[in-house]
Amino acid sequence: MSDQNILDEVDLKSLKPDLSFDNGFNFATHTRFTLMTFGLFIFLGLVFSILSTNLIGIGFATVLLIPISYGAFSRGGVDLNFEHDHYREYINFLGWKSGKWKTAYGLTDVSILTMNKTARVGGMSNSGGMGVGYMGPQVSLQEKETAVYLLTPSHRKRRLISICKNYDLAEKRAKEIAEKMDKSFKKFNPQISEATKARRYR
Repeated sequence: MSDQNILDEVDLKSLKPDLSFDNGFNFATHTRFTLMTFGLFIFLGLVFSILSTNLIGIGFATVLLIPISYGAFSRGGVDLNFEHDHYREYINFLGWKSGKWKTAYGLTDVSILTMNKTARVGGMSNSGGMGVGYMGPQVSLQEKETAVYLLTPSHRKRRLISICKNYDLAEKRAKEIAEKMDKSFKKFNPQISEATKARRYR
């Protein structure tokens, strides 16, 4: 029986994380702020509906608060299972994790990548000093993100594992993951396909 067949027979429901990484909120800060502001008004409406025994208002406010709360508070991350060489990209909402386990069989390498990340932020403006706010033109903010990835041997496909505050932490985590999952810790070096090489030399 091949290694791949052995991995296919793993009972995914029985897998438990040996190492878990929280990679932060799923939505940008300005989006979450907007959702929380809107959610506050909906919550006040819910309280008013409860006090006035307005069943329609209670139902309407409750239905709206669920997706708003998800957008404002859900977080994303990755779980790793060492014994069966699996990973799970999960979403954590109010302490409940959801996500499917996948085999890391073809992801042989661990690398650290630092990339530019663009966040688009809408500016707030005050109209004529009357206290009426509106969203102004969007502003793009550039920041660098250092993270640990699992990669295929060619380094052309990758899966995010852990976003780190700095390179030293990323290196520590990358080496730990490589050791415990029996992977190779390597410098990111993507191979160029033959088709790309042919286009370059035309």
